[in-house]
Amino acid sequence: MAFSGDYDDLANTPEMPTVPTMVSAFENDAQYITKRQFDSLMNSIRVAQQQADSLQEIIDGMKDQMQFKCGTSTIEDYDFNKYHTVAIGSQCWMKENLRTTHYADGTALMYSSLYFTSPTLPYYYSDPISLGNAYGLLYNYVAAMRSTEPITDFNNRQGICPTGWHIPTIDEWSQMNDYVSSQSQYVCGDNIYNIAKALASNTAVWGKTGDECSPAYNIDENNATGFSAMPAGYITPDGYNNLEMNGYYWWCESTPGSCEFNGTQPTISYMLHPSNDYACSVRCVKDDDM
Repeated sequence: MAFSGDYDDLANTPEMPTVPTMVSAFENDAQYITKRQFDSLMNSIRVAQQQADSLQEIIDGMKDQMQFKCGTSTIEDYDFNKYHTVAIGSQCWMKENLRTTHYADGTALMYSSLYFTSPTLPYYYSDPISLGNAYGLLYNYVAAMRSTEPITDFNNRQGICPTGWHIPTIDEWSQMNDYVSSQSQYVCGDNIYNIAKALASNTAVWGKTGDECSPAYNIDENNATGFSAMPAGYITPDGYNNLEMNGYYWWCESTPGSCEFNGTQPTISYMLHPSNDYACSVRCVKDDDM
């Protein structure tokens, strides 16, 4: 029924809504409102803490993934070349020959052809350069050590290696040699020094020989350690290379020298060079033992 507008006409006046006559004193109490706000704030804090905990778990997981693990992690040089790593005893070594054309701080090396250029300038070589990815580059002593003088400070021998890695000393080569010789699964025959096969690559050409404990004999049995030594040869002042027969790796000592893997020999040997102008491969070893 429509309202006539006459409030004296009670029959046609709509009912007024019921209004509570009493409101709970508890709900109007200021302390109750403060407690409700406090509970809400605490709940927000708990939610934020849960979110922070979840974020920390994600961060911790990323840290675990980023943590260097020898044998599974790779390293990178200034040229963005990546190198696999391999654990030999307590040492961590690069699994491939170095192929950078810069020092870790970005300083560039000079390129040379196969023949002697200068014993006092840092040069890298390749024969041919297209083999660099597989065999790595060859560096003269000055380039490898970043010094024109023989290195005597063994705490400062990063040389051409990436940051956190360095040119190994003769003692570090010997340490690896001793460890591999102590493991029967790496020794060929009865001579504990017959370990060349266990360290030599099983994907490269190593020349020809009849010695069954040499890298060139049945190359599928090479590389039990995973070190993957490559026969990149070396360069002398007269241009001699010996590619795919021998592998020479610089080691840091008071006199320039290298560690030799010979395709015809079952053992590895060490030799001194008369000057800085020889060019050899580089393998870096991690600064800290595992």
